[in-house]
Amino acid sequence: MRTYRAATVGVTAVAMAGATLLGATSASADTVDYRPDRVIRPVPEFNSAAGLAARSDGTLYLADFRPGPDTIWILGPSANGVQYRTRTISGARAALDEVDDVGVDGAGRVYVLSNGGRVSVFGRDAYGDVAPLRTFETGVFSRHLAVSRDGKVAVSRNALGEVAVYAAGASTGATPTQRLVGPRTGLGGGLAQLAFTSKGALWVNDGGVLRVFAAGATGDTAPLRSFTPVTSTFRDLTDIAVDGMDRVYVSSEYDEGQGGGTVVSVFAANATGRATPIRSLEGSRSRLSTILVGAQIAIDGRGGLAVTGFPREDVLVFRTLFPGRPSVVRSVRVSGKASAKKRTVRWKKPADDGGRDVRSYKVVFRKGSKVVKRVTLKPGRRSYTVRKSSLRRGKLTVTVRAKTAKGWSPKAVKKFRVR
Repeated sequence: MRTYRAATVGVTAVAMAGATLLGATSASADTVDYRPDRVIRPVPEFNSAAGLAARSDGTLYLADFRPGPDTIWILGPSANGVQYRTRTISGARAALDEVDDVGVDGAGRVYVLSNGGRVSVFGRDAYGDVAPLRTFETGVFSRHLAVSRDGKVAVSRNALGEVAVYAAGASTGATPTQRLVGPRTGLGGGLAQLAFTSKGALWVNDGGVLRVFAAGATGDTAPLRSFTPVTSTFRDLTDIAVDGMDRVYVSSEYDEGQGGGTVVSVFAANATGRATPIRSLEGSRSRLSTILVGAQIAIDGRGGLAVTGFPREDVLVFRTLFPGRPSVVRSVRVSGKASAKKRTVRWKKPADDGGRDVRSYKVVFRKGSKVVKRVTLKPGRRSYTVRKSSLRRGKLTVTVRAKTAKGWSPKAVKKFRVR
């Protein structure tokens, strides 16, 4: 069986040298230590993560190489805690041996790279010992793949010093429709992780330098731009991913002298040169310090970040690294007749909490510009009843706002009358 590090990381001398040059202090202007919103543990525990992919709805696919047939774990968008009945893709018909990577397209089809260069495509709802919809061979040993929203497949082919891209729907006998190779590309022998942007451009990690190529680019063509991540001292860059805003996420290992662990750094979509992250996730609350080797990352369609690695046997899920203010509270209404002794205000929570849980609601009653009643309620509340004696006769308004760690939502206002 392959060793974990050899299977998933692929350290190169270039990456090691680059890490040494980047300095010993964090260059992030915005370092955060968020707690994961969910911590998922498949049971029986998976062996070693070779790849991680996320469907748009948050469903996760975890590639696990193990003695015998390898496995793809399927973790639902609300999975949390120990998973006693996790669905998998595995078995003789699936024929997944020596799994290296996994990807998902916009339709939810699952792409598995295994056997040193075979791409197997499974349906959105496939699980169990199921045969793939189709397969094709890359022809040259490949360890990393990326899948675009429309189903294009890119693989790194180190022996040829190139990245090959296959058309959506590629099957037996397929040949690349694009081949990035030649001195102008800047690509060499350190080809590793790949990631498509929302518009089909392709990011390539080559020995710790990230280059992005235009959608459809082929041959000896220069990248649109490139950058070298300038982060905390690290031993290796282990994975890359791109979110819906085309920001680039990079996972890397801390140098052993820093105590070990993983940091996830995010770079602007237009990063170039020696680039510093716009945000970095690290620290004890995040639990990333427990991932010592080969962190794998994936971004879902909602901006959620999933991280796993060795020796941790969990998948850590963060709703977003870019929380914002919640949206407006919905469906505010006031029930009860105008002359009733009590009036009840009801509402629904914001459609978007901005990536952080609601901590409280504030309900304020006004007569004109004067506040006549103000209350702060726990996050589980969706109504409040007020006595007529606490209000004033005439035309009034009630405003309801939600509060999270990032601040207050806009005011939701409802007019009503008291007689």
